[in-house]
Amino acid sequence: MFRANCPEASPLRSELDDLRAVNRTAGTIVKRSKSALWARQLTIREAITYQPASHYWPFQWIETGIFLALAFALAGVCFWRLGRRRT
Repeated sequence: MFRANCPEASPLRSELDDLRAVNRTAGTIVKRSKSALWARQLTIREAITYQPASHYWPFQWIETGIFLALAFALAGVCFWRLGRRRT
């Protein structure tokens, strides 16, 4: 627990200040994890792209088609292998 009057708590205070970086422009507090701070020190960046909501169902149908094609291909290989085994 952090105690403001305790002198040995100063390293803890600096760690808490690092974990809660203040966004000066918006005036809000942004909480960062230790791993995020470590990645920031190593200049590791993350690029996130979002797809519009209108792409949801086409992506679902494409994914369904891919999995169905893989399932039929696997079933075909299984039937082929079992047919060769009998003879």
